Amino acid sequence: MTENQAGEWELSKKIKTVDATKSQQKLLHATIKESDGGYRSFTFNTAISQMMIFVNAFTNLETIPLWAMRTFLTLAQSIRSAHFVRAVGEIS
Repeated sequence: MTENQAGEWELSKKIKTVDATKSQQKLLHATIKESDGGYRSFTFNTAISQMMIFVNAFTNLETIPLWAMRTFLTLAQSIRSAHFVRAVGEIS
């Protein structure tokens, strides 16, 4: 996301509907696996670490596959929700 001159947020022009390379697919699948495992076993540090690896790899690309970003955002949402549930459980 980038902020335009009017102060509104826009989707980055780097994100496009393109096919991913094999290495990008492999990284996304590893991120899905770690995120799912972290969600099920409440080991969020491992999941977050893998998500950071994904972000670092995709940040420097000239073109970012749209489907990869959609999948990543879905994973990020599930981790955030699980972390919230765990935090509430510790308070109760």
